[in-house]
Amino acid sequence: MTLDNSAARTHAVFFYGLYMDEAVLATKGVIAKPLGVAYVEDHEVKLGSKAMMLRSPGARAYGVVFHLTHGDIGKLYAAIAGEYVPEAFTTVMREGGERVAAVSMVHLAPPVGNAEDPAYAGPFKALLRKIGLPG
Repeated sequence: MTLDNSAARTHAVFFYGLYMDEAVLATKGVIAKPLGVAYVEDHEVKLGSKAMMLRSPGARAYGVVFHLTHGDIGKLYAAIAGEYVPEAFTTVMREGGERVAAVSMVHLAPPVGNAEDPAYAGPFKALLRKIGLPG
């Protein structure tokens, strides 16, 4: 008999928007501690109505890696199902340079060209300062 422990199994997840803040995750019912700050090579984070991670040769998209269950991920993205798709990335941890395979939720159709939303940009930029990320 094989036991299915998939509900408890965690996965590395790379966040590049407001979900980089464990306090924001907690408001969604997800309690998690960050593994650390990391980046994804050849990508960048752009702001519009929210943060978007886009391919950009030579750039670095900075964010935070957490370990979450599938249930946690579902809680965070259930209300916006169909807007995002999970994509696998190799992240590089800022401390030590360790490479960590992680999933990140990326836009199916990024709203590129939309003006930066001040209601999102203000808290996002404050979070960048808080965790010491460029931006």
